[in-house]
Amino acid sequence: MGGMAEFERKLIRARCDEGIKRALARGTVFGRKSVLDAGERRKIAERYAAGETMATLARVQSRRGHGLEGFAGGLNHSGAATAARAD
Repeated sequence: MGGMAEFERKLIRARCDEGIKRALARGTVFGRKSVLDAGERRKIAERYAAGETMATLARVQSRRGHGLEGFAGGLNHSGAATAARAD
């Protein structure tokens, strides 16, 4: 019984992987949409490059950090976008 379940699970996983590959080939973007538009991201990057902390920027944006933590991971300390988040 367990062997059959494992086999079925592998088939399901293979079909899911194929579907994900097709979706990516069509350009589908997975995950939540950003709460910040391109203009907001640019302004935050400029201010971060000028030396403001993410905590300060989050308070100013009145988002209490929502959406900024992931954004901060895409910046180096000069404020330039890294390869991971070059949008």
